[in-house]
Amino acid sequence: MQTDNIYFVNEFLIKKPVERLLCYTIECSLPDEYKSRKIGYKIASILSRELSRKLKKPVASLGEKLITSPEVKLPSEEKILVKIKGIPIEVEVKEIREWKLIEKEDENFSEAVKRYLNRVIDLIMENEGYRQDGRRFYEKRRQSVRRRIYISRGVFITSKVNKEKQTIIVDPVTEVRSKLNLLEALKLVLKEKNIKNWREAKNSQRK
Repeated sequence: MQTDNIYFVNEFLIKKPVERLLCYTIECSLPDEYKSRKIGYKIASILSRELSRKLKKPVASLGEKLITSPEVKLPSEEKILVKIKGIPIEVEVKEIREWKLIEKEDENFSEAVKRYLNRVIDLIMENEGYRQDGRRFYEKRRQSVRRRIYISRGVFITSKVNKEKQTIIVDPVTEVRSKLNLLEALKLVLKEKNIKNWREAKNSQRK
């Protein structure tokens, strides 16, 4: 059943949709061997998240660029820690500069708005004390359900954007995890089967 603000069961219409976003270009100093589009995307992603936390305002990445509300003013430079080829490197972003407004007529408008709205959600859920895993947000308090199992209750939240409408999709999720790591679990199995070493386990499997 569809109402004015609900689509299906878990899709909610945004009554005040995003109409424009301000796009920023970034420039940073990197050795030539580290310069690539993939690393540029990674730098923009990490920088957007750091600026969001620092400014308490949503800042998202769009390729190698940043996007935010036109009302938000970004700093002109910033330092971030980026792991490149397995090595943590301090990257100095020397220039964060306003580039252009992204509006409905732009080809990448829907993607930009989706990324921006998801960052809005990230900030809200972080402020509410949730732990984030992709688009899933879990309560930090874990509930023990068995001797070796605990669960975390949470919610999957993402935005959905096209030229006609902007919506938020919400679904409940549950994370189930073992209290033991793999080695601890294997040792426990051996103990329960009264096996003292791995060779005995291999021999007993053949029987």
